[in-house]
Amino acid sequence: MQVENKALKGQASCDETPKKTSKNSSNLPSKDQKANKKPSEKKTRKPRTQGNNGRSLDPNPSQTVVARAKTCPHCGETVNPQRLHATYDKIEIPPVQPIHNQS
Repeated sequence: MQVENKALKGQASCDETPKKTSKNSSNLPSKDQKANKKPSEKKTRKPRTQGNNGRSLDPNPSQTVVARAKTCPHCGETVNPQRLHATYDKIEIPPVQPIHNQS
């Protein structure tokens, strides 16, 4: 009987303890091992581009303004070499005039 007892104790120690999950311990559900899932298809993104991607510039603007700094706004030094950084359209909408109708 002692031999059987030792054999049973040996079997009990060989048994694996169940893995800790959120159901049997204080682990968070996000730490549980996830079930095997099929790998989902990755969505392809459009490559990002820089620059003017919106409306195209007006080919015949009514006025062209070239704005260049004469002095540095921080230190006051004169600024000589300047290059065009960007070109854009500034559309000014005239003020709305109300229409008065008399009948």
